[in-house]
Amino acid sequence: PPADALVADRGYDARAVMQGRAAVAQTPWDQVQSDLQACIDRLAGPVFIVGYCWGGGMVNRIAVLNPPGLGAGVAYYGSQPPADQVARIQTPLMLHYAGLDERINAGIPAYRAALDAAGKKAEIHIYEGAQHAFNNDTNAARYSEPVAKLALERSLAFLRTNLT
Repeated sequence: PPADALVADRGYDARAVMQGRAAVAQTPWDQVQSDLQACIDRLAGPVFIVGYCWGGGMVNRIAVLNPPGLGAGVAYYGSQPPADQVARIQTPLMLHYAGLDERINAGIPAYRAALDAAGKKAEIHIYEGAQHAFNNDTNAARYSEPVAKLALERSLAFLRTNLT
């Protein structure tokens, strides 16, 4: 079914979804950064962030800023920050990638090398045979229930571990 039908089936207004996507595309990184920091400050940490796709990239980008109150981050198929910024990361990270996601995965080797070189705590999981958005159950062509469940189990265990 077309995207409009999928979001409508889930109870979302397709027009609102499209407006939301446009707003995200037009929002400058400085605004996203200040909004995330305001949320972390308001919640009086430690705050644990989880993001998917664009949000996964935001997890990685906010981690390099090392904001006070950030407890841990979990990124699902998110783009990586520049390697020269990785040394600033102070929060534990769990990174989930889809094995068939060539565009996003192209950045993994440099990210992994920078994390290792800087001695950062990061768990990287690559799910062979999975596609980008493997956790999106509204997209039957990409959704992988077994992979989504495994990634969720790993994420919850990681977050529990970092609570202490």
